Parts: sequence; structure tokens; C-alpha cells
Amino acid sequence: MHIRAGIHTRLTNPSVPPTSSLRLSISPSLPPSLIIFPMSGLFAGTPLERPVTCEFCGKPLADCICPRDAEGNVLPPSRQTAVIRIEKRRRGKTVTTVSGLDPVASDLPAILKQLKSTCAAGGTVSHTGDMVEIQGDHRERIAAMLTEMGYKTRVIG
Repeated sequence: MHIRAGIHTRLTNPSVPPTSSLRLSISPSLPPSLIIFPMSGLFAGTPLERPVTCEFCGKPLADCICPRDAEGNVLPPSRQTAVIRIEKRRRGKTVTTVSGLDPVASDLPAILKQLKSTCAAGGTVSHTGDMVEIQGDHRERIAAMLTEMGYKTRVIG
């Protein structure tokens, strides 16, 4: 005879009413490898239980400040490549664009603020939210600053 959690009994037999307490029932049909217990982990509920930690910094997930992408995966600056281009706009204006940075993992408005103050120029985050634009040709300064921040850079044009 094997132990099976009452929740699973209710799922397989909808006629069993839901209860607030977990009931255990004996089921001879389950093989020993499929015994289901209500605890979540091997050490759950014991003094040896540890919180889930970040794989990058080792801190508990509640205290972790590592940059994460939209799916929740850690994406530090060293794994992102910033592509720096120069674009010609109408009336002969030039704009330096930075693309290739993850908009969720990278704080693009904070990066824009630093780039604007370093280059002494205006700029914006594009309307799509994935590109930073700085007025003028500042490819070398932007590349140096992003490299200093830990990003990989690639200058095109």
C-alpha cells in the first residue's frame, strides 16, 4: 500500500469535496516511485531548509539586485553587446544610436542620463524603448563609457 496526497485524490475524483486540511489516503495502485508528499523540497520544513538563491551573486532572491531580462534570467552587462551607430537625419543632423541592450535588464533612462551628461548633448530613449539616441557624433565617448560600465561594445560606421 502506498500513500497518496488527498489533493491528488480530489483531482482524479471530482466527487470528493475540497477540504482545508490535507487528507492522506492509502492507494494500492501507485508504484513506490510515485509516492507524492505535500512538501515542496527535500529539506522543506526542517532546520536545514535554505531559501532559493541567485545563481549569479549567491544572495537570496528577495535580496538579489542582479539585472534580469523579461523572462527573469540574470543578464549582466558583460553578456550584452551595445551596437553604436551614427545616423544622418534630415537637414544634415547626425545622431548617435546605441542599440542591442536589453530594455528590461538595463536601465536605459539611467544610461541615457549618464551619456547625455558625458557628451554634453541632448538625447532620448526611442519610442520603441530599445534604443538610446544622442544628438551629434559621439561614438568614441559612448563606446568608452559603456565599456567602463561593463558592456561589450561594437562601433559601426
